[in-house]
Amino acid sequence: MILAITSSDVFNNVVTSGSNVVIDNLLLTGVVNQPVNFNGDFENWTVNFHFDEPNGFTTSNTWAYNSLSAGNVAKVSAAYHANYAMQLTTVNSATDTVQGLMILGSAGQGGITGGISYTGTPDSVSFYAKFNILPNDTAWFIIGFKSGGVMNAAAEKLLTGT
Repeated sequence: MILAITSSDVFNNVVTSGSNVVIDNLLLTGVVNQPVNFNGDFENWTVNFHFDEPNGFTTSNTWAYNSLSAGNVAKVSAAYHANYAMQLTTVNSATDTVQGLMILGSAGQGGITGGISYTGTPDSVSFYAKFNILPNDTAWFIIGFKSGGVMNAAAEKLLTGT
């Protein structure tokens, strides 16, 4: 299973500083168990240099820190469920704009690789989101399921406005 969430429209190169989305309680539904080590409740974080990273996920924090000396994916206490949620924010400097990005897997030339192994058959995905996406911008939620390295199902949800 692979997953990506952005705070701006990276696919159409519309990244507006200030767009943000808070995600919490990300679950596969219609299954008995969540994938092992999934951390969809965003309760588990590790300090990575100058910012926290959600365990099991790759974020845009390193990219943002290299451009702006600050991360743009953060652990926040504005959780719907339990103690923490994840906030992605599009930020800019004089020379760059970096969208908030969280990936379950690794980003590369051919798209997202890796992910997390899962053998169940979910019927849907649920999550709680609080967002402020600025005009002409769009946040993305994308999930994909692979078998033998080949994508066999995918879905997306676009978030606009507030």
